[in-house]
This record gives sequence, C-alpha cells and structure tokens, in this order.
Amino acid sequence: MDNSQRTKGTRPQDLRARNSLLILQELSQTAGQTINELSEKLHLSRTAVQNIIFFLQQEGLIADGGKRDSTSFGGKRAIFYRMRSDYKHSIFFYLSSQIIIAELYDFSLARLMYRMGDVSQLSYSDLLQHIVKMTQSLLRDAGILQSDVYGIAIAVSGTVDSDKGVLIGLTGDNYPEKWGTNLSMVQDLHDQLDMDADIYLDNMCNFSGLNSYVSLVENEVSSCLYVMAHSRGIGAAFIRNGRIDKGLHGLLGEIAHTTISYESSFPCRCGRKGCFEAMLYPDAVRRQTNAAIRKMDPCGLEIDSVNSMDDLLRKANEGNPCAIQEVTHLAGLFAQLLYNAQIMGDPACIIFHDSFSVQCDYFHHALLSACGEKSKGHLEVPIRLFFDTESFSERVRKGAALFLRNRYFDQFTQNL
Repeated sequence: MDNSQRTKGTRPQDLRARNSLLILQELSQTAGQTINELSEKLHLSRTAVQNIIFFLQQEGLIADGGKRDSTSFGGKRAIFYRMRSDYKHSIFFYLSSQIIIAELYDFSLARLMYRMGDVSQLSYSDLLQHIVKMTQSLLRDAGILQSDVYGIAIAVSGTVDSDKGVLIGLTGDNYPEKWGTNLSMVQDLHDQLDMDADIYLDNMCNFSGLNSYVSLVENEVSSCLYVMAHSRGIGAAFIRNGRIDKGLHGLLGEIAHTTISYESSFPCRCGRKGCFEAMLYPDAVRRQTNAAIRKMDPCGLEIDSVNSMDDLLRKANEGNPCAIQEVTHLAGLFAQLLYNAQIMGDPACIIFHDSFSVQCDYFHHALLSACGEKSKGHLEVPIRLFFDTESFSERVRKGAALFLRNRYFDQFTQNL
C-alpha cells in the first residue's frame, strides 16, 4: 500500500489502521528504522509514529533493535525498531500429484526447517492426514505451539478457487481418477487440523509472481504481468500495488488458454484445441520440429531427436539452423500473446520467467526482438519486458510466505 491510499477525511480509527499497516510494511522490508526515519519516509507526524510503535511493541510484533551508531556530528543516538522474527510463524506446502513439501517460516520470512513426503499412493483422506502429521512434526521439532502459527499456504499447479478454498483440478498424471475434483481442501484441513490459523490455497504462479514483482520491479512500477513458461505450458499472474489481482472470476492470469489457432490439432489439458499452452507440450514440440526438419533436410537434426522445449532450446543455443527457426517462430507467438495481454491488462511491465532446464539466451534475444516489432505500428503498445532468472521453486515458497504475512498485516490492522 502506498501513501496515496490513505484517504483524507476518514475516521481516526481508519487512519490509525492504515498508518499502522504502512509502518508494519516498512519495517518488514528493512532491518530496522527509527521513529524519525519512519516519520519522514511515510509523511506521518512523529507523535503518530511514536504512538503506533508503542502499540505494536505492546502487541509483540516489533522490538527495540538497539541504538544507531553515532555520527560525526555527535548527539544522542536514536533507537531503531525491527520486526520480531519469533513473533509468529507460518507453514508453506507445495503439493503435486506425486510429492508434498512442508516448510516452516518465522515472522521475518526465514525458513527454519522442512519436510518432504511421497503422496503418489495416497487417497484424498490420507493426504489430509499426511498434511496434519507433517504440520505437527514441524511444530513439535521447532518447539512451536499451534497458537503461534498465523497462516498456512498451499501452492499447487492447477485450477483453484482461492476465495472458496476449493481445489478444482490439479495438473498431473491420473489426478482426477485418484483424488477427484472440486475438493474443499481449505475447509477439510481446518476440520482436520483444529487450528485457528489462516489457510490459503492458490496456484503456485500467483505466489511466484508476487515474489518476482517485489524482488525485481516493486520500487519502479505499480503493476506487472508475470508470465512463467516451462516444458508443460505456461502460467501467469497479474500484480497490482503489491497484491495479486485475479479479476472478478479468477481468470485474469489464465492467458495460457488464449486461443491462437482455431485449426490446431494439438489438444490442451483444458479440453479444447488451439490454446497457446498446448504448443509447448512435448508432443506438440516434437511434431512441429519434425515437420520443420522434413522441410529443411538436411539440417543437422534427426526425426524425433527433439522431444521437448528443453531439447529445442538446447539445439538453438548450439546454433542449429532448424532449431533457431523454430525458436524464432515460438518467440513471435509469445510476443503476440504478450502484446494481447498488454492491451487487455495494460500492466506497467511484463516479467518473463522461464523454468526450462537449459539457458535461454537465444530465446530471450528472439523474444525481445519480436516484442519490439509488436510494439511498432499505429497503435503504440510499449512492452516493457524483464527477465527473471531466479529459481521458480524459490520464488514460489518466498512468495507464499510473503503473501501470508501481508494477509496477517491486513487482518491485524483491520481489527484495530
């Protein structure tokens, strides 16, 4: 939340809640700040900051961090205040149809410990019990009470109704037959865990997009479209003012299912044909590359030698002309997708995060070039493109921990 969101003329308690949220967010992003530093940066009176700091100390969220080092000008050293890392804790779960990973975080978002388990043979009811046991194991080994857990985030690859806490469908082999669909996972876990903690279920791309935005561009822009590409498709998230924006029906990030070809024979996992995502599936890449090999023969590639996007990108990096041609073609399609998304969502920038197993130097170059061409013309649509090279899994777990703490800040200040 920026300073422009503080509305003049609101009730004193509303101003206090919003200013408290500003101070919590500011302290959470630094190692500590003094009252004068907070007052100057947030444009609040020193008295207002002092009163809120005193209240937050009483509540246990922040602590006296000591005194600043003296300066060459001398004078009294100011006390700085910091977030208390041991105030409360959160738990993050990564769930697929094969494995589950559980991680425990403190209030400063440092990972304390983790657990990993195999869920490939578990029924849905057994899965819930497994999550309960992993939660209890983490808390027991860390010496933390259930009451000290403020949130649990569950990240999945699939379709989610986060508002209702429903897992509509999880991406993975034989998933529908094993667990079914439209699972009320959040409510089921509340019943099983018997905890007051906030439980939140979401697609992992939303968590990753949040962390990518905060890490790369938050200080520069107020909104972005985050796009993650991998060998099984793409995911996306819209971030506005540091918050995940899903639109009215939760479909704002579903750009993977934009139709790019009404004549395509490649089936998408959504049940339709012609979706953008479907062209990244291994079988689609293999068939398209085989067709290009036959047209360009000899080209240094054998039929069926390219079976995934990773294979294709690797060959393009090695300078194979056929692979370069196909990657250039794919970059052009990606640019068209980003162009359309720029028009519809009008984000300040686009972050492209690839999760392929190989370096994407040539693909990045081709994508930048294609986006530049798309930006030209009578309708000026400037595509400001950033590349995220960090680990996708790291982005997901850090984004989930950050998201939970932001929700806690919101709920805490709303109750003031």
